Amino acid sequence: MRRILLIVAVLSGLGGVLGCGASQSPPTPPPPSEAEIQSAKDRGDALVAEFVWLEGQRGELTKSLATAKRRVTEYRQLLNYKGQTARDIQRAHEVFDETEKALVPFVSGNHVTAETCTNDPRIALAYQNTCRPLAGAAQKAAAEEKDKQDELAANPPQQCIQNDLADCTKQCDRGHAGSCENLAYMYQTGEGARQDQSRATPLFIKACDGGVVRACGEAGHALLEGIGVARDRGRGRQMLSKACEGRDAYGCYRLAIDKVETGKPEEATGLYQTACDNEYADGCINLGIMLAEGRGVAKDKKRAAELFQRACDLKEPRGCGALAILQGKKPPASPEQVEQLWHDLVTAADDLASKRFVARYATQQARGARGQRQVQLMQQHMAEFQREEYCPAKKAFVDAAGQAEFRKRTQAKCKDDPPVAGGLHGPEKLTDDCQAVFAGGCP
Repeated sequence: MRRILLIVAVLSGLGGVLGCGASQSPPTPPPPSEAEIQSAKDRGDALVAEFVWLEGQRGELTKSLATAKRRVTEYRQLLNYKGQTARDIQRAHEVFDETEKALVPFVSGNHVTAETCTNDPRIALAYQNTCRPLAGAAQKAAAEEKDKQDELAANPPQQCIQNDLADCTKQCDRGHAGSCENLAYMYQTGEGARQDQSRATPLFIKACDGGVVRACGEAGHALLEGIGVARDRGRGRQMLSKACEGRDAYGCYRLAIDKVETGKPEEATGLYQTACDNEYADGCINLGIMLAEGRGVAKDKKRAAELFQRACDLKEPRGCGALAILQGKKPPASPEQVEQLWHDLVTAADDLASKRFVARYATQQARGARGQRQVQLMQQHMAEFQREEYCPAKKAFVDAAGQAEFRKRTQAKCKDDPPVAGGLHGPEKLTDDCQAVFAGGCP
């Protein structure tokens, strides 16, 4: 037998020399370095630790995870023996890769992230394959952010042109908070952009986060009421508080309303006062009502009257009306009511001027007793119209707006927009008749 083996060995050697026969065995790979062995050990330890963590989270492992844990533990123990080959290390990593794939679906979404891969050595070791693309994405994002900041430093964003949708969008995207506020108002009001509160509110929030205090009031109110975004009362109150601390009157006013609605009127009074002090008339009115009626506070009609007067001085008709009611007087007409009364007066005055023109023309053309009788009937009808239509309209307007406003408006009316009637030579402006109507007295 030994002779046969010797012959085979000799023939094999000859075959190698002569270039024929069996091929040479591949060279034996060098043994793994201590660093490679330690790296595999560390990864195995990290995976075992992940199983322990997951077991603590879930209470117990599934059957498949328990099997994976056992395999990792066994391969980790084998790495302690001497004489490991490169193939042993490779096989260990293959098992660890399979284990990582098994673990990933069971860990929470915020457990393995670009941040944890960077800051938690255990995560980085256990989830090498998962962390690698996350780290790459994080590096790419960091590079992009650096490029963006470099570009902003070289070309800083600036306040956009008012109501310029393209410019405000561009400057807001580049980080200019004031431009975000302008853009938000455009979407809120529909001036310069299609009205869309779902776009306006996030922009108000962005502007507030960027330091525009005035935007915090709008953002806080929207969040509190769920206007354009999902309702978030906690965050809404935070933004309203931020606005009020920055002396934004609207923010104080809205925060005060929330205090009243949540049963804390005593906390609302100071907020309403701050809004009033910063010339927000509605704050003066609401606080005045609380004091006048004793809503959550002690009655104080004198102070209420002062607050209503303050609102009236700020050109808020509701303040003037509230003051009149408190003093037992008839409240003044609102601007809308004044305009309606003016419209009624102008309509009656134009009709009366036209009747004067017709009567004057009829007087010039009257012939005989019959003609004179027709003129008398026209004048009677005109006097009746003046008494029943024009004069009541004039009195209502003067009572609401005052004699000075009556003179100012009537002079402008007769000069710029007199009534027109058809004359012998075409349309004729009745400027003189207009002036005569408004100058005429009423019984």
